[in-house]
Amino acid sequence: MNQVRLEGNVVRDIEVRVSENGKQYTIFSLAAGTPVFDKEKQAWKTRHPVFADCIAWGETAETLAEFRKGERIAVEGHLIKRKYKPKNFDKEIYQTQVVVTKVYKKLKPPQGANWDEFASADDIISETL
Repeated sequence: MNQVRLEGNVVRDIEVRVSENGKQYTIFSLAAGTPVFDKEKQAWKTRHPVFADCIAWGETAETLAEFRKGERIAVEGHLIKRKYKPKNFDKEIYQTQVVVTKVYKKLKPPQGANWDEFASADDIISETL
């Protein structure tokens, strides 16, 4: 099964683009990591960040354009692997991307709560099938 769910922070402002055949899309990065509890500070923190390259199409891309750098979101989708050859470059580049089909806005948890306890507050705001 090829299914992905990531929760993290938007790395930079998201912009919608238009493909050569007129479809709207956006390519963006999400910084996700492993939550761990810091016993000294009695708080949750994220370590081992992973930067995931994501792509979304149509209405989902439009919805994602509303988010700004640093905002916390969750996405669902599937993985693809693509290759391309940039201009003025001799080799092909391979890239793994998450094709986003659902977007959830993650509201900030109340003081003292952790993200796992707050996960039930997910609110789906866009879905593309």
